[in-house]
Amino acid sequence: MRTLGWLNMQSGSSLLIWLNSLFLAAMALSGTFINIYIFRVDHSVAAIGQFNFFEYIAYPFAFLAAGKASSFVKEIWFLRAGVVLLTGFFLWIIMQGNAPMVDLSLLGILYGFGQGIYWFGFNILSFDWTTWETRPSFQGTLGFAGSIATTAFPFVAGILISKAKNFSGYHLVFIISLMLFAFLLLLTAKATHSRKEKTYHLREGFRFRADPDWFRLWVGTIAFGLREGVYAFFISIVVYSLTKSEEFYGMFSLVIGTLSFCAFFLAGRLQKWKVSKKALLFVAATLLGVLSLLWLVFENIRTLWVFGVFTALFFPVFMVPYQTILLNEIEETRRSIQHRTAYFISREVALALGRLTGVGLIWWVAANYRWPQVIHTYSLIGLGFIITAYAIRKVEFKTKKEPSISGAD
Repeated sequence: MRTLGWLNMQSGSSLLIWLNSLFLAAMALSGTFINIYIFRVDHSVAAIGQFNFFEYIAYPFAFLAAGKASSFVKEIWFLRAGVVLLTGFFLWIIMQGNAPMVDLSLLGILYGFGQGIYWFGFNILSFDWTTWETRPSFQGTLGFAGSIATTAFPFVAGILISKAKNFSGYHLVFIISLMLFAFLLLLTAKATHSRKEKTYHLREGFRFRADPDWFRLWVGTIAFGLREGVYAFFISIVVYSLTKSEEFYGMFSLVIGTLSFCAFFLAGRLQKWKVSKKALLFVAATLLGVLSLLWLVFENIRTLWVFGVFTALFFPVFMVPYQTILLNEIEETRRSIQHRTAYFISREVALALGRLTGVGLIWWVAANYRWPQVIHTYSLIGLGFIITAYAIRKVEFKTKKEPSISGAD
C-alpha cells in the first residue's frame, strides 16, 4: 500500500515535517502561554517587552554560533541542541514558582538562543531536503501540519490552565512540553545528515551589490520581522486583557488555528496551479496591513474575532510564497548554494533588526504610556508586511544560473 505524502518518515522532508510538528506542538502548549504567564506574575506589558526584546537579541547570535560550528557538526544536532536548551528554559521557569521574574533578560536570552539554534538546523535541512519543484508543496504541507499542532495544543493548554488552581496549570503544560521534546529527540535518530557541500564565509550573505535581489529580500525581511516579532506575543496579551481567561484564549486559538491549516492547504494548492507568487504575496500583505488598522478605531471582542479570522486566512497566502521565494533565491546559483549557511545567518540578522525594532518600540511605549497607545503602536507596526511585498516585487529568478562572481573565497 502506498504511503501518503508527509506520513512517510522514510523521506527526509517528511521526517522534517514530523519533527517540526512535534516542536510546534510543544511550543504551542507552553510558548503560547509564556507571555501571559509573565504578564500574570509581573502585571506589566513592559516586562513582556523586556523578555521578548532579549529573546530576539539572542536569535542572530545563535545563528552565528551555529554557523561557525556547522563545518564540523551535522545539521540534525542543531535541532537536538535547541530542544535541550529549551528544556532547560522551561525547567528554570518551573523552579522559579510563582514569584515575579527578576531575571527576565537572562530567561529571554536562553529562550531565544534555544529557538535560534533549532531554527538554524531546521532552515538548513529544509533547504537541503527540498528542491525547486517540491518546495512549494513542502511549505504548504509544513504549514498545514504545523497549524494542526498549533491549533489543538493551545486549546488543551487553555483548559488545563483554567481548571487548575493558581499557577499549577501552567507548570503542568510546561511538563507536557518537556515530554514532547523528549519524543522529538528520540525521533531524530531516524534522520541522516545533509550531503550537500557547504562553505562558511559570513560575508557571502552580505554581498548586496553583487546580488541586488538578495538585498531586496533582506530589506523585506526586516519589515517582515517588524510585524512578526510583535505579533508573536502581543495578540495573546490582547486576548487576555479583553477576557481575563486562558480558556477563552485556548478556544480562540482552536478556531483560528483550524482556519489557518485550511488556508495553508489552499495556499499550497495555489502554488501548484502556477499562480504568481508575488501577486499572492502582495494581495495577502495588503489585506493583513489593512486589518491591523482596525486596532486604531476599535478594541473589543468583535474586533479581535474579525482580526483573528482574516489573519488566519491570509497569513498562509503570504507566508508560503514568501518562504518559497526566499529559499529559491538562495538556490539561484552554485555559489549561493555552497554558502547557504551565510545566507541564512544574513536573513536572521535582518529578522532580528525588524523584531528588535518592533518589540523595542512596544517596550518603550508600554513603559512610558498607557494601554491605548500601546495597542495603537501595534496597529501601525502591522503594516510591515506591505513593506515586505513592495521590497521584493522586483525579485527575479534564473534557475541555476552561473554565479555572478567567479570562484569562492
